[in-house]
Amino acid sequence: MFAFKDYFKILSKLVSFDTQSSDILAFDNNNKELIEYAAEFLEDLGFKVELTLLPNGKYNLAANLNGKSGGMMLSSHTDTVPCDAKFWQSDPFELIQKGENLYGLGACDMKGFAALSLLLAKNIAENGSKKPLHISLTADEETSMIGARHFTNRSDVFPDLIIIGEPSSLHCISAHKGYMARKAVFKGKSCHSSDPRHGINAIKLAFLFVNELNLFEQELKTYSDERFLVSYPTINIGAIHGGDSINRVCAEAELLFDVRPTPLFDAKKIDRRLSEITEKINERFVNAVSIEIPYPDIDVFDNKNKQILSIFEELLGEKAIGVNYCTEASLLKNLGSTVVFGPGNIANAHQIDEHIEICEIERCYYLLEKIYGKLYSVK
Repeated sequence: MFAFKDYFKILSKLVSFDTQSSDILAFDNNNKELIEYAAEFLEDLGFKVELTLLPNGKYNLAANLNGKSGGMMLSSHTDTVPCDAKFWQSDPFELIQKGENLYGLGACDMKGFAALSLLLAKNIAENGSKKPLHISLTADEETSMIGARHFTNRSDVFPDLIIIGEPSSLHCISAHKGYMARKAVFKGKSCHSSDPRHGINAIKLAFLFVNELNLFEQELKTYSDERFLVSYPTINIGAIHGGDSINRVCAEAELLFDVRPTPLFDAKKIDRRLSEITEKINERFVNAVSIEIPYPDIDVFDNKNKQILSIFEELLGEKAIGVNYCTEASLLKNLGSTVVFGPGNIANAHQIDEHIEICEIERCYYLLEKIYGKLYSVK
């Protein structure tokens, strides 16, 4: 039975912990207090709980009831994006109910699901179920995904189903694009701008590269996968830097871009084409262009487990969908059949006055109960 007061109490506690994560150290906070709260909560219910200290000083939590093999895992990340409290109508670290919505930093993405996981764990444990249930809490999904990257190396946890509770408006997501971050570095030759013949302009090299990327982008549009709203792999040029004086030929520039691969045109194919583009320019200008990888790639996620997906299709009355963004499913899929499924609208994530609808939370709770029961009927 969904008890709103109990849920509100748990989510209030989770929201009160400042777990903002950022690549900028001044805005990066630890999740230790939240993890310790969840660990005590679950241990009191009889779960076996393991805390893992990560290289960056943050923590993962892995808890299980009735064994490590089989069953359902509910997985949440504990961090939020940074926020500026002065733009909020209320304290972002205090859960507030306004009408049919709950407001607070992380309420939608994704402490709302984490609280739901703890509430369901409580009710299942108190009802004496013998079926396995796993709870996973990870660190830094919003930045490096170090928590999920570390968790996926485990070899002792094998759930039948992993539900990552990112806000999906209660649609079952069985596929999403991958993510590739790249930095192109251009090496030219500086000289006085009055006679540019003696130099090689790195910014112009960058424009040659951009022209090739534009042609590649047109090619990618022919690889359509209709499960995704944007059906083809995309390229985005996010930043370009170069030059230090208006009267000097620029000697060095860099361009930051990302690519979102799909199952039809994956990361290996994309890297091959980027290498061809680089080689083409370097044939004209020796060693002028190189490509660096600032962050590890995130794989395409594509779950084709018909038995698992049929559970969601039966309960929801619709087929699973694909989305353009990426999640920890790309990593946790190595542990078991994985879907992304949770309450909340992704449009409310990373926003001022972040909120989640109470009716979606309650509906999600009962759907999770049914999924937990149905999981064993497909064996």
